[in-house]
Amino acid sequence: MFCSSTVSRDSRSFGASTRLDATDTILVTKARRAQPREALGGALVRGPYTELYVHLVWATWDRLPWLTPDITGRVYAAIADRCRLLRCDPIAIGGIADHVHALVRLHPSVDVAKLVKEVKGSSSHLVTHALRPEQPFKWQGAYGAFTVAKKHVPAVTHYIEAQSLHHADSTLWEEAEKCSSE
Repeated sequence: MFCSSTVSRDSRSFGASTRLDATDTILVTKARRAQPREALGGALVRGPYTELYVHLVWATWDRLPWLTPDITGRVYAAIADRCRLLRCDPIAIGGIADHVHALVRLHPSVDVAKLVKEVKGSSSHLVTHALRPEQPFKWQGAYGAFTVAKKHVPAVTHYIEAQSLHHADSTLWEEAEKCSSE
């Protein structure tokens, strides 16, 4: 057993939602030793703490220039909304007429494949049913996914937000532009 499930104080049990003060002790049993709360950094651990950043890139079918300025704002908003629905934090979304980049902080319960499937599906549905039902639209099946260290989040954010400039002056990050293993 690694952690006690309840904490007793004055003959009462406190559940996981109860906030304890500095005089309380959380017992962690490991090799039959009790450690005070301070040994855990002075904070209550209520769940996993993660900073999982992923840079995603995917393209329209056959790289057709279907993402025109009149719809990109709504498509990007749909992508951001789906990320939030999955408890992921969209940090930056951008692209050009034939592909999209997204920098997302993942929730620990969401895997990359599920996130990509959901954002591509919901944004495609928006285009085909609301924005342009008279025109064909779909995403390529493949995508690129790259982990990002926290210290590189600002640089990747800038890269995504300036996609049109990077493509215009050919200052691309070649690895970050891959949507498949082509």
